Amino acid sequence: MSEEDQVEVEVKEEVAAVEEYDIIKALQEVLRKALIYDGLRRGLHESIKALDKGTAKLCVLSKSCDNAEYTKLVEALCNEGSIPLILADEGKLLGEWVGLAKLNTDKTVRKCVRCSVAVVTDFGEETPALNYVLEYVKSQN
Repeated sequence: MSEEDQVEVEVKEEVAAVEEYDIIKALQEVLRKALIYDGLRRGLHESIKALDKGTAKLCVLSKSCDNAEYTKLVEALCNEGSIPLILADEGKLLGEWVGLAKLNTDKTVRKCVRCSVAVVTDFGEETPALNYVLEYVKSQN
């Protein structure tokens, strides 16, 4: 019986871990996993190709994109392919999330490149963060 008690405790801890996510932390983890599994397209050119082919599963667009034509194009392609779109606050943050930053030895950002749009084509493995992001997208629509 002691093994069954341990299993129940582990399940409860996983449920508590899912509740701790907010959309920013969950999105960061999903983008990192996609980068590891080579399922992340960064930048306008790569993202537009993935959206146009229909291989995109999730799109993240920066609110601070200074070119209105870019945002209109990305939003139109997402609507056409019914691909979920999440808006990030800043391009520098999005660049950091998708791996366009150089880090110091103590894991602080030394230099970061701005990114206007990123598209996930392969989520990699299924994680609680991915489930949280997908639930967030469903609740937004």
